[in-house]
Amino acid sequence: MVGLFSVLREPPDYPARDKINSVGVGFSRDGFHWERPTRDPILNVSDDLSDWNASNVQSVGGGFLVVGDELHFYASGRKMDGGALVCSTGLAILRRDGFASMNAGQEEGVLSTRPVLFKGKHLFVNLDAPQGVLRAEVLDADGNVIAPFTRENCVPLSGDGTLMCVQWKDAPDLSALSGTPVRFRFFLKSGALYSFWVSPDRSGASHGYVAAGGPGFTGPTDNVGSASKKTSAINIGTRLELIVDEHLIERMSGAARLRLHSPTMREVAIVADKPWEGNAGIYWTFFQDGDLYRAYYGGQHYDPNTKRFVQRSQPFLCYAQSRDGIHWTKPELGLVEFKGSKKNNIVLGHRSLGNIQVKSFSPDHISVFKDTNPNCPPQSRYKALARAGSPTSLVAFHSRDGIHFSPFSTKPVITKGAFDSLNLAFWDCTRGEYRVYLREFIHGVGGGSHGWRGIKTATSKDFKHWTDPVWLDFPGAPLEHLYTNQIQPYFRAPHLFLGFPMRYHDPGWSEQSKALPGRVQRERRAAQNKRFGSGLTDGLFMSSRDGITFKRWGEAIIRPGLRPKDNWVYGDNCVAWGILETKSSVDGAPHELSIYATESNWSGKSCRMRRYTYRTDGFVSVNASLSGGEFTASPSRVSP
Repeated sequence: MVGLFSVLREPPDYPARDKINSVGVGFSRDGFHWERPTRDPILNVSDDLSDWNASNVQSVGGGFLVVGDELHFYASGRKMDGGALVCSTGLAILRRDGFASMNAGQEEGVLSTRPVLFKGKHLFVNLDAPQGVLRAEVLDADGNVIAPFTRENCVPLSGDGTLMCVQWKDAPDLSALSGTPVRFRFFLKSGALYSFWVSPDRSGASHGYVAAGGPGFTGPTDNVGSASKKTSAINIGTRLELIVDEHLIERMSGAARLRLHSPTMREVAIVADKPWEGNAGIYWTFFQDGDLYRAYYGGQHYDPNTKRFVQRSQPFLCYAQSRDGIHWTKPELGLVEFKGSKKNNIVLGHRSLGNIQVKSFSPDHISVFKDTNPNCPPQSRYKALARAGSPTSLVAFHSRDGIHFSPFSTKPVITKGAFDSLNLAFWDCTRGEYRVYLREFIHGVGGGSHGWRGIKTATSKDFKHWTDPVWLDFPGAPLEHLYTNQIQPYFRAPHLFLGFPMRYHDPGWSEQSKALPGRVQRERRAAQNKRFGSGLTDGLFMSSRDGITFKRWGEAIIRPGLRPKDNWVYGDNCVAWGILETKSSVDGAPHELSIYATESNWSGKSCRMRRYTYRTDGFVSVNASLSGGEFTASPSRVSP
C-alpha cells in the first residue's frame, strides 16, 4: 500500500507564508504499520510565491493513476494573488513503481530476496539499464541454486522498460516452482531495478492493485499487463525515427545492446594557414546551402610555446566554400582589410560592430546559420551570433547572401550567460521557434574556481526577445566540463536534436601529464597556467527529443590517440557545428554524413580541420553479437 500524507510544515521553514502543507509518502504491507523512509516531501510547495503551489499542496483522493509507464499524481495548490486565494490543480509524474530502486554502477550489485511463494509462471522486472545488464537466478529456501534457473543460463536483459520478462535457457517458465518457497537473486550492472513480480501469463499482469486505476485497466487490479500500455502508443506519424536512445524500445534481450558508433577518420579538409588565420580557431560552422557547402571559422593565433595571444592582428571571422564538402577553397571576398589589402577570405573583423551598443565583440566566437523560418525576410536569411563584451552578451548580425553581414539589432539579443564558447542558434521547424544554446557556469558543486562549464537553452519567436535560459538535463550522466554544445536538428529527422560537445578534462600536472606528446610545449604553457599544459579535450555525442533533456554518451567518438601529435592538446578534437551529406569514398556506395573536427591546435603556424564520416543515420544502433538478440519496439501509431 502507498500512502500520501499531507504534512503541515512550520512557517519559519518557508518565509513569507502563513500555512504550508506538503505531501509525504509512506508504505505499508498490512494497512496498520507504515514505513516512511524519508521525510522529504514527494509533492512540495514552490519557492516562487507567484507559482500556483506557493503555500499549500494536498493530494487528491485515490492517490494516483497508472498511465502506461507512468504514475500520475494530482494535487491541489494554493497561492495568494492580490489578497485573493487562488486554488489550482497540478499534475506530477513518476515512473511506474518509481518510488525507490536498487542501483548499481559498473561494479556489479547483487540483491537477494527473502524466501517467497508465487503462483505464476513468468518473472518480470521494471528495469532501467540501457547501458547495463541484469541477470537473475532462483534459489531454494536453503540458498542452493535451482537448475536450470542459474545465472549462467539467464538471458542477459538490457534496456529501459517497466515490464520486461526475465528468461532462462532450457526453461520455458517458472511453473515447476509455483507454490514452492524460493529466493530470487538479481545481478545488476549499470542500471536501476525498481520492482519484480511473477505473472501467470506473458502479458505481465501482476494482479496487484493499481491505486485509482488508469487507462486500459478493467478493475481495481492489474489483470491486463501489457494491454494497459496500448493506450499510450507513441505517435510517430510518417517521420523517420533514429535509434539514438531508448525512447522507442520497449525491451531488449539476448545479446542486443544499444551501441554508440564512432566516425571514420578521413582527409584534412581545410588548413587555416593564411597570415590572418592562425593556429587557434577552434570554433567552426558548416552547413549545406543548395549546391554550395559553406564553412565559417575564427582566425586567431597563439604562440605555440605559451598561451600568450600574439597580437599580429585582431581575430577575424573567415570563410571557405565547397561543391562537394570534401574539397574546399577560400575565395577572395574583398570585404575586410588585413595589412593594407582586402584580398582575403575575411567576412567580419573587430571593426564590423557597426552601431551595436557594446564596446567590443569576438569575431572568432561566431556561429552562422541559414534561417529556415518561412516568414524570415530575405535580408535576414543568414544570421550570426557573436560573443560581445561590455556588457557581456550575444549580439546578432544578418545577411542576404551569407557574405555581407550587418548588425541585426542595435542592442544585444541575449544578456544572461557567460558566452565564452561557440554559442549557436537555429530555427526549430518542429516547434515553430528559434532556439539558442549558450555557455554558462554551474557554481557551488566543484568544477574549479569558475565552476563547471555547462549549457543552457532559450527560445524566441522573433530572434530579438528571448526567454530566460534554462539548464540542459543529462539523466544518468556525470557532471563534466562541456566546452561546446554543437546542437542541431538532424536534417533527416528534424524533431531530433543531435549534439557533439567538446569535453574538457584536466587530470592535473603530473608525471602522467609529462608523458603525453609535446612535453616541452606543455611545460612552457603550464608555466603560465597549469591547465594549459595538462588539459585534454575530446568529442562526445548526445541526442534529445525536446531540446532540454539529452542522452549523453560517456564514451568519446573522437579522442586523442595513436598519433604522437596533432590531437593531444587542449582544443583538439573539437567537433564543428554542422552535419553535411557528402559523396561516399567508395564507388557505388550511397552518400554518407561528414562531420569535421580540429587538430594541431596551438601547435604550430596553423590549425587543421579534419573530415570524419558516418554511414547515413549511423550514430547509434541496436547491435548484437553472433549469438543473437532481440528487441521489441514500444507501441507506436503511424499516419497514412
